[in-house]
Amino acid sequence: MEENLLLLLVFLAAIFHATWNTIIKQSKDPLKNMALMQLIMGLAFLPLLFFIPIPNKEAWVFLIISIIFHTLYFTLLGLAYRSGDLSVIYPIARGLAPLIIFILMITFSNQYVSYYGGLGIILVTGGIVLNSLNQFRDSLKRKGLAIALLVSISVVGYSIADGMGSRSSHNSLHYIVWLFALDGWFFLLFMHIKYGWFWGQFTSSDIVSVSFGSLIAVFGYGIVIYAMGFMPFAFVSAIRETSVIIAALIGVLYLKEDGKFLKIFSTIIVFSGIYLIYNN
Repeated sequence: MEENLLLLLVFLAAIFHATWNTIIKQSKDPLKNMALMQLIMGLAFLPLLFFIPIPNKEAWVFLIISIIFHTLYFTLLGLAYRSGDLSVIYPIARGLAPLIIFILMITFSNQYVSYYGGLGIILVTGGIVLNSLNQFRDSLKRKGLAIALLVSISVVGYSIADGMGSRSSHNSLHYIVWLFALDGWFFLLFMHIKYGWFWGQFTSSDIVSVSFGSLIAVFGYGIVIYAMGFMPFAFVSAIRETSVIIAALIGVLYLKEDGKFLKIFSTIIVFSGIYLIYNN
């Protein structure tokens, strides 16, 4: 598939990612709704395992690493959303990941990134971080900020693992199915140990909204994993994290959070970086 078309699909994935994160943020208990999302996705994909081959040994290694980092991600993200605004937690949690992945990839792998492509990644990261600068002075956000930094590390971990897993499996679609079928169960076990049986707490509205969030989350991250099978991980990560800007604008325009001017300015910086990546 042509690289520019893949980039457009990853941008669509960014919109999906911002949307399901907004759904979780708006819920009464983001951590428990995150668990509901994982249950829905796991139950939907488990039956598909009977119709596809078992991954090879190399892919299994990356699959297990991804599940570990995803479990950390789901837990920390739910906690982060309990302690801060969407437009503060989301930029820090997601924004630093492309730059970290870029540094790791050019240091430890043979993935080529041009000068303009690298500059584009830096601009995307800078714009995303700038997006939440006006919130840093609020001491009430510091706990959320610390959690968000840990979320960023988990994002780097599962992104690289899934990129490597997609390539080593020799069939990205099979890898995607296995990942979604197995991904959330350790997180659900953690939630059961911590909260016991809480499934009766969800309303019909919760189930409908989270089911929709689950659907677009599957399509969104499936696109990302598929794209990483053909493109430099840092490019895919940078384009995907434009979801941060989308979510921040949702936070300002829909959730009535503060910082409208800075968010618009940071959006311009981010899309300048996307332009460089797209045309590198």
